[in-house]
Amino acid sequence: MRPAFFCHPTTSCADSSFSITFIKYPETQRDCCLISQILDADQLFQSDAEFITLRLGALINETDNSTVVAEGGITDSYSISLVSQPLAPVTIIFTPDAQLSTNVAQFTFNSGNWNISQTLVVMAVDDFFVETTPHPGVISHTSVSSDTLYHDLTIVTVTAAITDNDVIGIVVIESNGDTRVAEDGSVSDSYQVVLSSTPASTATVAFATDGQVTVLSPILTFTVANWFIPQTVNVFAVQDNVPEYFHTGLITNTSSSLDPNYNNNIITVTVFITDNDVEADLAVLKTDSPDPAVLGQQITYIITVTNNGPWPATNLFITDTLPLAPGGSSLALAAPISYSLTFDPPRLPTDGIGIAAVVCNFY
Repeated sequence: MRPAFFCHPTTSCADSSFSITFIKYPETQRDCCLISQILDADQLFQSDAEFITLRLGALINETDNSTVVAEGGITDSYSISLVSQPLAPVTIIFTPDAQLSTNVAQFTFNSGNWNISQTLVVMAVDDFFVETTPHPGVISHTSVSSDTLYHDLTIVTVTAAITDNDVIGIVVIESNGDTRVAEDGSVSDSYQVVLSSTPASTATVAFATDGQVTVLSPILTFTVANWFIPQTVNVFAVQDNVPEYFHTGLITNTSSSLDPNYNNNIITVTVFITDNDVEADLAVLKTDSPDPAVLGQQITYIITVTNNGPWPATNLFITDTLPLAPGGSSLALAAPISYSLTFDPPRLPTDGIGIAAVVCNFY
């Protein structure tokens, strides 16, 4: 028969039925026994000098020989089993680093399932730090058993390749999708600023305007603790005396940080401004009827106003002074010689025409 090779320390090497050679198992450096059975008291069985190699350890099988996962996305798995039957249950404990998580914390193998693979699901931790793609995550393995040969085994680690899903940038959130203000102060607006990922160092956001708007907000500060909390920027129009009609202003938001990912990031906000320096191009024409006027009859003066734009004219009225009649005659009015005409409607749109009239007696 072939000699047997065993290494469990619970088995004694001393036995009168065997010829015993004490050796050192080369892989584990544990004391082991090489034994050959004696057929009778006088003759030792001559073996063929071969022995059964004792194998210890855990077998890890990665799908496609790799483990690939993504933050907030795909998962992967690998299987693990023992390479030989233990004398007592063996628990394999999984310790992922901060980049990974697993669906279970440990597997247990015994004499009945030691060679049956158990599958561990690996997931990427969806953090908010910008990292390279791929970046590594590592799972370590620890064995615990009362079988001393399977306790505290050296088991290879598994390194996963992780795809990151975080982006760098300043995010602007505008109320109702845009920012609108008015020069007369009747309308102000605001927007919010937040970062899209965690800065490695404190980041600030400062504002620069083009002179059309002002920002009445301090420099915003974002840290690892509040980067995801929106902060408000209040916006007002600059009151000037220049007719600009509907126009826009620009706010440049710029970040500063010792984290290079968040240093000098820029995003602009366009502000829509309503002007209060209204200008309309009005043309006024005064005609009389009949022409020439007939003494002793009524004469009607007609005022025609045309708005040539570009803005509507509001609250439109005209003040006019009637001329003296030739030859010392006068125009008799119930009102003073200077009079005002109010147009209906009082708002004259661009390219609109307003007409008003006054009737007088000529004598």
